[in-house]
Amino acid sequence: FVPIIFTACYIRTPAWAQVARTESTDDDEWDVPSSNYTKRYSLSDGGSLAIVFIDTTTLAPEENECCNEDGGISTTLQAKRIYNQMANVERMLYEARYGNPATYVVVAGHYPIVSGGDHGDCDSLVYGASVVSDAPSLLSLLTEYEVDMYFAGHDHFSQHLQYSGIDFFICGGGAMIDDKN
Repeated sequence: FVPIIFTACYIRTPAWAQVARTESTDDDEWDVPSSNYTKRYSLSDGGSLAIVFIDTTTLAPEENECCNEDGGISTTLQAKRIYNQMANVERMLYEARYGNPATYVVVAGHYPIVSGGDHGDCDSLVYGASVVSDAPSLLSLLTEYEVDMYFAGHDHFSQHLQYSGIDFFICGGGAMIDDKN
């Protein structure tokens, strides 16, 4: 079981509480060392897998009031959070692809970047959040660092898309199947 920070983590309890649980217990089932973190796995064929877990809620403040002006977060603070987080995500992607190279690099976040579901594409992740003008978008970083796959939830159905050379998987809400798509 590998949890990830998502929208409800901001609504029900602060996201940092999810990290604090990891630090305050020796529960083998719960391991969230940070709101953004990487796990590495050895594969049976001798290769390796790096999964970069990211908090997409702060990268897409337009998606939820917990991270925008409606939730009391100024645009200045939103921009600072996004710049800091994108620098951290880029550092993790660089490490996974070039520093200690993994055979496969996968990223997991709550919000889908591209989706045919009810929520549709997340413009903040495709083009960058509107509160920042010069930070890279998450999609551009995934493309630059040749990420193999991106896993998301949020949209309550299952979908596999290919876009910009990346395989996108959406498994939200128990992975219901949407017959109309």
